[in-house]
Amino acid sequence: MPDDVETVVTRFINECVQPSPSDRLLILFDTASRDVGAAIASGSAGLTYTVPLFVPKHCLEFAANRGTLPPSIADAIDSSTITITCIADIDGYARFRGAAVRHARDNKHKVVHLPGVSLEEFLDAVNNTNFARVEETSNKYKALLSRARHVSIVTQSAASESLTLEFDISDRNVLACGGRASASEIMNLPTGEVYVAPLENSAHGAISLIGSTDHMVFVERDGVTLVFRDGRLQPAESVFGNTNRARRLRDYFMGLSDTDRTLCEFGIGTNNAFSKLSGQEVRDEKMAGTIHIALGNNAAFGGRNTESVIHRDIVISNPVLHLDGSRLALPS
Repeated sequence: MPDDVETVVTRFINECVQPSPSDRLLILFDTASRDVGAAIASGSAGLTYTVPLFVPKHCLEFAANRGTLPPSIADAIDSSTITITCIADIDGYARFRGAAVRHARDNKHKVVHLPGVSLEEFLDAVNNTNFARVEETSNKYKALLSRARHVSIVTQSAASESLTLEFDISDRNVLACGGRASASEIMNLPTGEVYVAPLENSAHGAISLIGSTDHMVFVERDGVTLVFRDGRLQPAESVFGNTNRARRLRDYFMGLSDTDRTLCEFGIGTNNAFSKLSGQEVRDEKMAGTIHIALGNNAAFGGRNTESVIHRDIVISNPVLHLDGSRLALPS
């Protein structure tokens, strides 16, 4: 492993994972994430107990079809105290990722989740993040969001119309993805968000998509307005402009089931290391000055939409956010 990669992995292990001498580290990776899984495993070789475990396609499909982990994967997690998941960000694999994270959390393990993160993205995220600052900001916004019941997001459409999307987060557990792995939170990498599973039937209204989703960056001329009713995206009532990106997104949303179109997450980005959208939602959703919603499965963080096979984040740049009627300035 090159010296610079080893240095970054060492920082990640020491600052984020912080294993004790008695910890047992499990690294789950698939074909698409082989490079980042191997790098983390190599950089962790000095620990007392490190197991890199390749997850074959049939195991991913087992979880996608049944919503539970194959016994061999569950047993491997049971035998560890820290689980790092490096599984591709593919719609059909959302149930595996969610089941693995949930199983590790149920065992009160530290969990670090790298959904679809390439080696280059991993190195960039670790190199450029001030983990102590992200931890502080995330905890601050977690406290603010934990006191709220009602969320409203105001954006402007391409026609300069004011749009509002509203939903209820009453009695749902708010989680913070800061700079340190812990047994009570899921740490994503890239890191930096506060998030919650809204009540699944509560979302209604509309939101302008100036941001990113489905590996694309959307701007005003794309003319995308997403309409929600009874907790679900309504593609037939939404507005999509006449650009290739907008048409592709419309076709994607039209192909989703009712369960997959459920608004399953709301989050606030808390990492100021990123200043420009990339189209990679796992990175963009962490950017300070953004919020994100998501469609699909939320079983890993306390939601009830457990049957969906997708988890698709939708990142919104510079909206106006209100909690219980009071405006909340976003992190900067």
